[in-house]
Amino acid sequence: MRYFLLITAILHCLAAPLAAGPWLREEGKTFLSTSVSSTRTFETQSSTYLEFGLSRETTLVADLNLTASDPSGKNGSAVLFFRRALGPAEGENKLAYEVGIGADWGSYGTRPMVKTGLTWGRGMQMGAKGGWVTVDGSLLWDIKTKDYRAKLDGTFGVDLGDTTKGILELNLGHADGSTYATFVPSLVIRPPVTDFQIQLGIEAPLKGIATNRIKIGLWREF
Repeated sequence: MRYFLLITAILHCLAAPLAAGPWLREEGKTFLSTSVSSTRTFETQSSTYLEFGLSRETTLVADLNLTASDPSGKNGSAVLFFRRALGPAEGENKLAYEVGIGADWGSYGTRPMVKTGLTWGRGMQMGAKGGWVTVDGSLLWDIKTKDYRAKLDGTFGVDLGDTTKGILELNLGHADGSTYATFVPSLVIRPPVTDFQIQLGIEAPLKGIATNRIKIGLWREF
């Protein structure tokens, strides 16, 4: 719990991202990102994240995550949820809540889940450079076992130029009686004459460098 309070305080002292956070997607517009990360022993994870603007007040979000620790063992999770704004749209501080359903699966079978979440964000200006900061908290409730997974993700981003963004993330979580923390620095680059953006980064769990992952992702808005 001390780590959750610490990261919240840090990010409030830092003061609109493309993905996640409280900003709603414009009606009829879509944001899609997909990424793959791998350790040096080729333990891989893949993630697909999609936002679609259903209306001015509601964004539909789908989040799919797959893990393959070895050729014979795979597990993953998928969540579909709505994001709606809290408070006035013109305010500097943005708030939104999230509610949805999903499931995870693995050797234990399939388990349905319910998701609830609250997210805060704020745009900022550092001289000529724009940026943003967000804090996303969520709970995933296992309907069968009544267990839960808690997550708190903090993100700080800055526009380094017309085609490059720098992002720092700290991901905290608690599940199955254990707590984890992962630091994720990355660059997002838009190559010339393309609609895609490329994310290059490192996922570094604070428990040790042996589980560090190289992360590669693609982003697109349409």
